[in-house]
Amino acid sequence: MTKDHPREAAPRPTIERRHIRHSPLFWVGALMFLAATVIYLWSEDLAQLPWG
Repeated sequence: MTKDHPREAAPRPTIERRHIRHSPLFWVGALMFLAATVIYLWSEDLAQLPWG
């Protein structure tokens, strides 16, 4: 580009970030989600209906 509009002005500071899959909290949440899904699918019907 020209001197008036440089493409690379200054290097941006990088923030070191981990992927979400490296967080133990993610795996606890994923395990709880899968457990709830399995319990729901293996149950007959978890809906609380007033007529029975």
